[in-house]
Amino acid sequence: MKDNIIPLFEEHETAKLLIEALESKYGVRSDTQIQLLLDKYNNTRMSDNDSVGDYANQMELMAKELSNVDHPLSDKMQVTTILNSLLLSWDHVVTPLTHSEREISMVTLPVLLVLEEERMKRRRKEGLSSNLLMAQSSSQPQNNFHTPFNKKKTTSFKRKWKKGFQKG
Repeated sequence: MKDNIIPLFEEHETAKLLIEALESKYGVRSDTQIQLLLDKYNNTRMSDNDSVGDYANQMELMAKELSNVDHPLSDKMQVTTILNSLLLSWDHVVTPLTHSEREISMVTLPVLLVLEEERMKRRRKEGLSSNLLMAQSSSQPQNNFHTPFNKKKTTSFKRKWKKGFQKG
């Protein structure tokens, strides 16, 4: 606390009275402040470099902050907001969860998202390793694709085909 505001509060004789005075002066949230918190919550989007677990925690912290100013958000509202603010690359997860008959809570959503993120990382890693194998194998000549035709077999097939065509 700066020295210039101490005279405003030095008249309070007990710590309890001092805390109450501080809360009444600085602790009250106005409707405008609540609106700004809501706006921040509703307009926050996951960025490319965020992990989904960190992002879900960030959103939960903002919801807790709203709850602390007597503006709690329901579980359903939190789940919907988080799902709708994920990156487009998460649409394959969002669509089934949004249309599911099972209601998802804020207890289970972060766990589901983190598990899916780990699966997606494994798949990307597997995809990179399989692409690397394909690139390595395509750079080496493979004799089974470059063998010359057996002219004798090809010629005999042509003769048989022509004879069958002329008969029909």
